[in-house]
Amino acid sequence: MTEELSDYTKFAEGPLRFPINGKVYVLPPIGIPEGLALAGVIKATKEKDDFELDIDLFKLVLGPLWDEMVADNVPLDAAIHAGVTALADRQYGREFAKITWETGADPKAVEPYVKAMATQTGNRASRRSNSTAGAKKTPKPASTKATKSRKA
Repeated sequence: MTEELSDYTKFAEGPLRFPINGKVYVLPPIGIPEGLALAGVIKATKEKDDFELDIDLFKLVLGPLWDEMVADNVPLDAAIHAGVTALADRQYGREFAKITWETGADPKAVEPYVKAMATQTGNRASRRSNSTAGAKKTPKPASTKATKSRKA
């Protein structure tokens, strides 16, 4: 007997909703091509260790919502704020997105949450610093005197 899984929409988080100037903008789900493109942009950004506010990135993460905001002449700052929040939601989850929306991604406001996330998921530095064992030194190579061939 084959057991079917529940439909994805039963347990998936609903869309983000951005109240701006009396209107609520609903973020549509991201499709596979856009999601893969976004993952590539995020990876490239992490590799460069540089993040610039790029309108094309916000168009990608907001999808058709960007066009709706343009048509409604939403202030650019509000659209970018929505884009940053949508990006936070896609990368780090809903709770981080809420903090991003409410604080405008103020580094001082999100820092405690970022630290908590790092300790939960563990990055390389936190794994090293939280280690209970001391660092192990790499042993020096053995002396090569015993391995040299004798002169005949």
